[in-house]
Amino acid sequence: MLSLKAFVDHLSTFTNVSVSRVNSAHNAGDFCNSTVPALVESGCFVLEVLDLQLGMMAVLPHLIGYPTYPLLLWLMWIYIGQLDPCQAHFNQCLGQTCALVECAFGT
Repeated sequence: MLSLKAFVDHLSTFTNVSVSRVNSAHNAGDFCNSTVPALVESGCFVLEVLDLQLGMMAVLPHLIGYPTYPLLLWLMWIYIGQLDPCQAHFNQCLGQTCALVECAFGT
């Protein structure tokens, strides 16, 4: 079985695609062993996207990940557990975004 990981920017352009064999910890392992974390940390993952400036704080671009991924400042996950209406809406929007990428591969 194969695992396909794809990253899409805000313009729906694929920025990184990888295929690997599935193992027991495939999501977290594939992510951590990919070039993506180093590219994001160095600021080279999405070059044309500027940081959002909120007052004195720069908000970096974020990626959507799985709860098995490591906890990183620039990685968004779905909310789990008992959800309030705002969290449920966030999860719905995040899920729709993921579905768009999955549809590109026919999954």
